[in-house]
Amino acid sequence: MGSAPGININFLALQSQSVDATVWRKRIAPSEAKPPDTLCYTLPLGQDSEERASYLISLTEQQGYLPWDFREVQNRKLALRYIFEVLAAAAEEHFGDCRVHRGFQRAVSIVIKRTPHGNQEIWLEPYFLAAKGQYGLLIDFHFWKMPEATSFREIQRLGLGLDEHYRSNRNAYIDREKIIGNFINGPLASFLPIHHPHANQPLNVHKRLTAVDVEQLQPKMFVLAHNKVDESQWKGLERHGPLEEVKDKPLGCIMLFQKEHRPLAEDLYRGLMGKAPGVAFKGMPTVFGLNFDKYFSVVPQRWTSADLATSVAQIAQIKRDNPGMNLIVLMVEDIENNEIYFEAKYQFLSHAIPLQVISAQLIQRRDQFKWSVSNIALQIFTKLGGIPWKVRPAYDNCLIIGIGQAHRMGVAGIQKYFAYCVATDSSGLYKKIAVLSHTNSRTTYIAELQRSLVREMLATNSSGYTHCVLHVPFKLKNDELEALEEAVQSASDTARSVKFAVLKINDDHRFFGYAANNSRVPIEGTIARLGARSMLLWFEGLKSPSDVVSKRIAGPVHLEFLWPKTELDYQEQNRYLQDLFNLSGTNWRGFNARSTPISTYYCRLIAKFLAAFPDQLPRIEATGHPWFL
Repeated sequence: MGSAPGININFLALQSQSVDATVWRKRIAPSEAKPPDTLCYTLPLGQDSEERASYLISLTEQQGYLPWDFREVQNRKLALRYIFEVLAAAAEEHFGDCRVHRGFQRAVSIVIKRTPHGNQEIWLEPYFLAAKGQYGLLIDFHFWKMPEATSFREIQRLGLGLDEHYRSNRNAYIDREKIIGNFINGPLASFLPIHHPHANQPLNVHKRLTAVDVEQLQPKMFVLAHNKVDESQWKGLERHGPLEEVKDKPLGCIMLFQKEHRPLAEDLYRGLMGKAPGVAFKGMPTVFGLNFDKYFSVVPQRWTSADLATSVAQIAQIKRDNPGMNLIVLMVEDIENNEIYFEAKYQFLSHAIPLQVISAQLIQRRDQFKWSVSNIALQIFTKLGGIPWKVRPAYDNCLIIGIGQAHRMGVAGIQKYFAYCVATDSSGLYKKIAVLSHTNSRTTYIAELQRSLVREMLATNSSGYTHCVLHVPFKLKNDELEALEEAVQSASDTARSVKFAVLKINDDHRFFGYAANNSRVPIEGTIARLGARSMLLWFEGLKSPSDVVSKRIAGPVHLEFLWPKTELDYQEQNRYLQDLFNLSGTNWRGFNARSTPISTYYCRLIAKFLAAFPDQLPRIEATGHPWFL
């Protein structure tokens, strides 16, 4: 762990931190129903009272309400709501083209450019930055897509994912900062300050992004064959070979393609064997020590459900005719035929045969295919049972469980709950999928989730684990948090040596940050703290301060420690964060797939399949290799 250059996050602090104003309030009993579209918050009974009560709140004089001198220290949530209401009312009056969001996130989005594909917007949201003890506004760029928009490339360009030449936008950070800066110094400067008749101070912000202190995690170190260590998966494999080669042999490859795609299937074979011109990959025999003992081909007429069923039957017969052979199916398929993709996954999972799907369009795009061959080979290797690499962990004996869920919607609302986990350890080795619960009843679901977590956690004791951390990608509800807490307490009573933590991982949030360098991209592994429990982490970024950006770099991921309730010191937090960061390097779906950790990323992949074929839960749990890659 080291220090790193500061980061400017997308937060504009209020010039005056005193959110003092006259509001009108009316006391309401805790059991009394709150009228719709009203504000309701707790406040002290009197200015010097420590007792509190619930009140309906109005920002203007109203019959039956009494005036109250509100200060921000009385209720932080009300202070933020007051800022929002003042901001929203003034923005609707000042900006002719804006939207006010009153849902889970209360914010104002202001249109800065309209296009046939959607609107480029600036997003303003009241926020309290705990790390600085400051109220202010989060400000960010956002592209709102028209529901009928179909041009993916234009949407990506307008959203800064692609540059003006429709290539990966390596200047995305610069472009984003420039758009925000132009808004701050132009429309926002003419909009602020906002003078509210009942506020003691006008609402105004500093016109520069807020700098926060940052820390730097250690670089990921990959462990390969003979426990050799390398900073690069790619170069490490070439130098040392995979951590474990495929053990179950002999190996058989079944090529599944339409007749007109035979030349593409042949190109795929040559690329995987390292025999394709212009492809840097040296071939599966050289890189992974993987040679197929036998090849088969199955050629359907069309990609229909009936033709797929016939092909699956043929492949099932091949499996019966070759007992003991470790088989994999390589399917060349049309990328537009999404239903056939999921149906094929479903059918081959039913027969316990791993499937690797490659789109015909990818093979045809030579400039992309030459870089994708190595990732395809990596997925084939792992689906056959090989282990390419692991990482050197911060906690040597730490079990990591990534939890996810998929809810099926029916006529009467949510009908089924699926909770599942992907278990790995801090070295990034994939262990298994466990179905935690599968039920129609929410009450039963929570009870089963609690029991299942206890079972999974207690299983760590026999494996010698001293730490267990849960990675969850969604906001837990109160009853789910209580179930987790009870499960942790129950497991701790039995296995006191095991320490538990719960870490929420969110890559869809409203935070961003800019480094003080030419590209504005932070170094990967940079931590920017937002508070005692929450922080931003850049899984992608520069390798060094002098590094040159060659493609679009993803933004930071927002993290929050939900458990334990007692505060972890920063040293403990950083060891959990180091292992989390390391897990972004053990994504066996690709050599450069490092923007999210596998604990939640694998769960996301599985969720797509659960939504498509939930009845396969028992088969999913019984499958030992990562078939979902």
